[in-house]
Amino acid sequence: MAEGRTRPYSAVDCTEDSISMQGLIGKGSYGEVWRAKWNGKVVAAKCLHAELLHHDQEIRDHHAEEFRRESDVLRGLIHPNIIRFYAVLFPPTRSPVIVTELLHCDLQKYIERSTTTPKVLPDKAISISLGIAEGLEYLHGLKPPVVHRDLATKNILLTAEGHPKIADLGVAKVFAAGKDAFATVVPGTPLYSAPETFPAKKGLDFCTEVIYGVKVDIFSFGVVLMVIIIGQEPTVWPLSPIKAGSKNTLISEKERRKKDIVRMGNHKLKSLVLDCLHDKSSKRPTASQICKSIFKVHQELESRKNGPKPSTASCSGIIDTERNPCQGAASNSAETSTFEKIPSQFHYDYRFKVLLLGSSGVGKTCLVERLINPSYNIAYSTATLGIEPQSQAFQYNSSSVHMSITDTAGQERFFAIQPMYFRDVQGVFLVYDVMMESTFKELERWLDIVKQYCTECHVRVLVVGNKIDCFYQGKKIERNVSKERALEFARKHGFPYVETSVLDINLDTIMNMYKKMVECLIDAVSLNTIKIDMRDTMNKTNKVDLSTTENKETSHCKCKR
Repeated sequence: MAEGRTRPYSAVDCTEDSISMQGLIGKGSYGEVWRAKWNGKVVAAKCLHAELLHHDQEIRDHHAEEFRRESDVLRGLIHPNIIRFYAVLFPPTRSPVIVTELLHCDLQKYIERSTTTPKVLPDKAISISLGIAEGLEYLHGLKPPVVHRDLATKNILLTAEGHPKIADLGVAKVFAAGKDAFATVVPGTPLYSAPETFPAKKGLDFCTEVIYGVKVDIFSFGVVLMVIIIGQEPTVWPLSPIKAGSKNTLISEKERRKKDIVRMGNHKLKSLVLDCLHDKSSKRPTASQICKSIFKVHQELESRKNGPKPSTASCSGIIDTERNPCQGAASNSAETSTFEKIPSQFHYDYRFKVLLLGSSGVGKTCLVERLINPSYNIAYSTATLGIEPQSQAFQYNSSSVHMSITDTAGQERFFAIQPMYFRDVQGVFLVYDVMMESTFKELERWLDIVKQYCTECHVRVLVVGNKIDCFYQGKKIERNVSKERALEFARKHGFPYVETSVLDINLDTIMNMYKKMVECLIDAVSLNTIKIDMRDTMNKTNKVDLSTTENKETSHCKCKR
């Protein structure tokens, strides 16, 4: 797990009354989930069946230790498509309890209860499958990678809006070692399990160990995607992929699952399902490749309905080259679009929170201050030592936009306090100085930080080359980073690119920078790939929307819970 990505809660010992169970939500083979109240929050509480702890003290101690160890992993998993973990509690007289956010229902129940035809409508199928894939991309991208091992519709939870979150990351599947009832080489749900997780034979005995990696999750994702398409749980025969009478000959998954494959018909995602279900794990796509494939289908569906439309979805919060809403230096918006600053309003059509990132001295503060106050004298600009959000209202065509802009410190010693300022961020300006090559090279480091911490939404990233009109003693300085080189970096990551000058008297380049971001964010909202709070804002000093609340006390923590 990367450093710093921990929740405000962790593994704690507690009294019996520190958590109040309010109602049973569901049961599994080894655990049950309750609606509960803890620390003033309504949460989901997962615990082992009581009967599992009645055998001997050894089993109880084993589960307690496994829960503690698992909590160390769960605390580091922070992503919008991974269930939010709060704590593991250890009441003195009963099973440990895993405390997570409480969601609406699981995907299996959603499909079973659906009354539509198909069970999952095309747009919803795309958004759910893309969200799951992005969650997997995050898990597999960690160092070391996290393998879920039990990806199934029952372990994918949905919010009330249908946003998917991967849950049950192995805690309920940590079984007592050496106990026959729990010893199995198939770690997850058999109908969703990859063939390499099944035991081969040695003589008359089955192997008790198998070798597998992240691609077992890809196989399970393929089954989940097939279930979303056909609207029912998988049908598999024979139940084991090991051919009867052989030691280790496998039956092709296309053969075992041929009924469900036929049920998919000519669905646009059928080829992706078959790729994921490949018998050889090395032939299966990566989670990143899956994200690209799904979004390509999404683009095709959108173009059929509305004509060509810019793409906006992202993996792990980062826009990919084939999914960029406004890639390159040119905008996709009409040239006649209007964009201007306006006074504070009582109501806004959109409310966004953005962040400026980049090394110290690249001009982030000037890019904000000159927007807010055009008469700002850059000669008096100093290094940013505090993190202070500012607000600006814009009129974009017929829409009013409120933007909360946070300028961050660039010094490395401030990295420890950065994560809290990424919460609820929808857009990031990645700024470098065209005169300083070192600041350009450091963009990769800043991008890594964005990937780690921008997790509340699918963040939009805009690369900004600043100081294109830099003068020293009356002479213009030649730039050290060419525009072509910067565009190559932007295209590599799928980000739009603009260049700015804080010396711009008319603010044209600076306004274009903010306009580009607004265009990308509005496009993302229109495709439902980012969520924003649309509640009314009364005025700048009486805010209702927490995502834009300002705290004017500098040098204090302004993180939002």
